[in-house]
Amino acid sequence: MEWTSCSNAEQSLMKKGYGGMISVEFDGAEYLVIIGGRGSTPTVYHPQFQYDQLDDGGVRTNEQLLYIVSTGQFTVPSVSGQCCPPTSSFIIEKITTTGNRGVMFGGRVTVNDDVNTATNSVYIFSMTHSIIYYPYTSNVREQPGQEYLISRTVNTTIAALLPAGALLK
Repeated sequence: MEWTSCSNAEQSLMKKGYGGMISVEFDGAEYLVIIGGRGSTPTVYHPQFQYDQLDDGGVRTNEQLLYIVSTGQFTVPSVSGQCCPPTSSFIIEKITTTGNRGVMFGGRVTVNDDVNTATNSVYIFSMTHSIIYYPYTSNVREQPGQEYLISRTVNTTIAALLPAGALLK
């Protein structure tokens, strides 16, 4: 096994954790899709994304980046459709073996000044090398859920997501 550093040479990118990442391929080039998370205050705010200030001084975001593996470059895609709010501690999975679709479920969001509200929202998205499109969003139940840091399994044959356990608020 050989490791390669995907360092953030661009200091303008937000340093964060608790986000999600999947790999995709466009025209033979591998990309990492990085979505959401929480971290330090960014030096650059991208207008198509939101940033929630948290009580502990951190920031939660719905910022989305594409990392081109072959060049080591980060790009900021356009976003279309109903994107997720600033979210952390969610699960994300690629849901097709051909094409570039993914699904996000659960996590933590800010609702009515409560910065640790657990959610059960589902966001399905597709992407190209420059756009992430959210054609679909849903709540799993009629009442807001309390799940976060969810264990999961994905059946890519039928594009099904099965949450298999969670921490509760």
